[in-house]
Amino acid sequence: MGIKDGRIRKNVLIGATVQVVLKIDQSSSKLTKGVVAEILTPTAKHPHGIKVRLNSGQIGRVRKILSAKKRTGGPVEDAPIMPKIKLMPWESYDD
Repeated sequence: MGIKDGRIRKNVLIGATVQVVLKIDQSSSKLTKGVVAEILTPTAKHPHGIKVRLNSGQIGRVRKILSAKKRTGGPVEDAPIMPKIKLMPWESYDD
């Protein structure tokens, strides 16, 4: 079982790009691509794949891990850090 094995929980990272099988697609094994938002399977391994919620809200079992890297960045991490300055009532940041 290699690093890209979707049956092992430690291989599935939040922010990773994966292909999952949705419940509705189990009979056809159709794969849906998405980014992991939440890991739902509590156990270390699952024979059918670790169950995840994608950023789209869809839930499925991981069949392939396309990008094992945890994604960084985004609106919160990229926002500039404003210094904490106490302003007097007559002051503003625009001065």
